[in-house]
Amino acid sequence: MMLGEEVTTLRLPSHPLASVMSSSSRTFSGNEVRLQKLVKEQLKTQVGRVRGDIIYCEGETSTNLSTGVANGDYVFKHPEADTMLLSAHAKLRTRNYTGTVVLDCEDTDVFVQAAYVSQQLRGDLLIKRKHALINCCAMLSEEAADIIIPLHVITGSDHTSGFYRHGKKKVLEKVMTDPEARELLERVGESLELEDEVRADMKAFVHSIVYAESADVTCGQARASKWHKLKKSTIRLPPDDDSLDLNVERTNYITYCQLHYNLLEHPSPIGHGWELVNGKCRPVHHTFPPCPSSSHLMTVQMRSSSDDERTKPSATWKSKVQERTTS
Repeated sequence: MMLGEEVTTLRLPSHPLASVMSSSSRTFSGNEVRLQKLVKEQLKTQVGRVRGDIIYCEGETSTNLSTGVANGDYVFKHPEADTMLLSAHAKLRTRNYTGTVVLDCEDTDVFVQAAYVSQQLRGDLLIKRKHALINCCAMLSEEAADIIIPLHVITGSDHTSGFYRHGKKKVLEKVMTDPEARELLERVGESLELEDEVRADMKAFVHSIVYAESADVTCGQARASKWHKLKKSTIRLPPDDDSLDLNVERTNYITYCQLHYNLLEHPSPIGHGWELVNGKCRPVHHTFPPCPSSSHLMTVQMRSSSDDERTKPSATWKSKVQERTTS
């Protein structure tokens, strides 16, 4: 982060370093440590060449490279480096900084969050794309910016899966022309705990906008409808109720973290669609078995009875054996 009087640049390095900068609680590999040190040393060479200070943020620590003194003003406990950029931007604005802020990052998640944040805070926020600078406030209308984060997350982001053969472009086109569709996403991420009403709205959005079914159908009804329309294809079926529940839980959590860009520390994702497995955070894909236990027992019983029939000797075979033994 380069702090200047007129322009401040918030820079997110390439992906390997981004994971290093954001995951201060885990053990780094040798290559990651060397890469982190290399970038830090390179930034030190820029001291004196830029007007202002250079702040190097490493998750829970930050250093003013211009003075070599630790700087506690830009310490963020985030699991990802992406969200740290907008939190740093918010911190600058709270200190009455009125200059232009430039985000030097090519990550889609940052573009999406920047489109929303630029509508919430005063001051020019630009983002670098190749050799051009884009005004974040001009990327979307205010109505679209209000729901762009949950729309992006629910259709697939860095931490959430999308829906097979249902791309973002078609869904976005529907949402831009449908106020009722936007209304279904308005309350996503308001609270960390997902309320039943918001959960129902998100499911209705998936059924009606993504899969073009009625908004009030159940997951089972939507799957049955698509089953007949898609010539018995399972790969493009809507998710079942259990899987969709977990998906909207993750969507609400990620949206909450990105909407509340001024948070210095993000809450734990455990219990919000993720679980801890061998010390690692893993998404929970389902909480029920693949089929009901009664169906499983019935299948086992049918197989057992059929196996008995196949192994039972036939009457013809019995008579032939008897003839041979008597002769």
